[in-house]
Amino acid sequence: MPLFAMGKSDPRESTTSGHRAKRPAAGHPEASARPRAQADAQPLLHELEVHQIGLEMQIAELQLARDAAETMLTNLRVSEIRYRRLFESAHDGVLLLDPETGRITDANPFMTELLGYPRDQLLGKELFEIGLLKDEAASRKMFQKLKRNHEIRYEDLPLEGKDGRQHEVEVVANSYQENGRAVIQCNIRDIAERKRAEAAHQRLAVVTASNLKLQKEIARRQAVEAALQQSEQQQSQLLRQSQLQQQRLRHLSHQILHAQEEERKRISRELHDVVAQALVGINVHVSALTQGNGGDPEVLERKIACMHQVLEESLDIVHRFARQLRPAMLDDLGLIPALQAFLKGFMEDTGVRASLKAFGGIEQASDAVRTVLYRVAQEALTNVARHAKASRADVSIQRLDGCIRMEIKDDGHGFKVNAKSSARKHQRLGILGMRERVEMIGGTFCVESAPGHPTTVRVDLPAGKEGSKKSAP
Repeated sequence: MPLFAMGKSDPRESTTSGHRAKRPAAGHPEASARPRAQADAQPLLHELEVHQIGLEMQIAELQLARDAAETMLTNLRVSEIRYRRLFESAHDGVLLLDPETGRITDANPFMTELLGYPRDQLLGKELFEIGLLKDEAASRKMFQKLKRNHEIRYEDLPLEGKDGRQHEVEVVANSYQENGRAVIQCNIRDIAERKRAEAAHQRLAVVTASNLKLQKEIARRQAVEAALQQSEQQQSQLLRQSQLQQQRLRHLSHQILHAQEEERKRISRELHDVVAQALVGINVHVSALTQGNGGDPEVLERKIACMHQVLEESLDIVHRFARQLRPAMLDDLGLIPALQAFLKGFMEDTGVRASLKAFGGIEQASDAVRTVLYRVAQEALTNVARHAKASRADVSIQRLDGCIRMEIKDDGHGFKVNAKSSARKHQRLGILGMRERVEMIGGTFCVESAPGHPTTVRVDLPAGKEGSKKSAP
């Protein structure tokens, strides 16, 4: 504050004011003393000015401190209002306890509603008196522990309200300093909803696990069902194939029996018409010889010659039957000589030209392989003579990679290989018989033919030891 404001006069004003006393004349004693007094007053005046500036700065600082204090007070009031709002609107129960006695000093509305007590009835009570702890000793023990640890948490405590309702609560008590004074706050949360949520979550987890297990079981059963359906389809397919095979084998068996019976009739007829007649002729000639010849050697010689001719014809017939049943040449000389002999007789009997090309190593094959090749060639050429109306047939046997291949080709008019109408014909029986012979020793058989085109019968047999392990009929 300026000094003039304090009621003191400025010394400089005494020398400048017009209504002041007149200046003494020169040489007067007062005139010489005044300059010395003015010189002595200058330091004092400077010190007063410095002091004035210091006072002004202190006043400004005090003003700032007062403003800061007012701001802090305002903030404290705002914080208190906010705290009170939070305290009043909290969704947990809040109790404030006296740090000396442990008695309740304040409670928020949620707590009063939870306990069923008005606020004024809660003030001054200890925790055991509101049903939070079982007795006074437990309340004292909890209060002492809180003072030592500054925080206590109880996960699950029973709480009985004034109206007798039972609650399960979680209690968190804290001891702290606020504005230089101790504060004890207890937050009490009703965990019934949380427990119900946890139980529901647990039930949901159990249901989810059960659903997942059920889905896995459904997927497993669907997979098993699909596998069973596939297995049933495969079994049905195998059953149909088996039934078709059984029908085929039954039909083939009937045809074979019929062919055997026809062959027996043919052999019986041949034996009756040819061999029996030859034997009767021999018998007649023998009877004639036993009756005497009248002593004529020429007659006797002619009769013996006739009988000899009849015997030779009978032997040829028997040999022909034997070759048809099983050629001895196949066992004694091999496949190539046996086929050459068969082709020679085939050309003589049918007039169809036939040729044979075979590699020499075929004779090293097993008996089963050589027998099957001979029988297939025999049956195929028989079919050519009966049905193909061909003028030429060629038989070739060659060694391929891992197999022996035989092909019989003719220049006949051909037929429909898959035609059902030919199923009852002898050529069909011959094809089935050839296929069965080939497949019995692990080979493959096929026929390529079409109406108006040549026919090719192809046989592939294993060249290794497989064929030697099986015997052909």
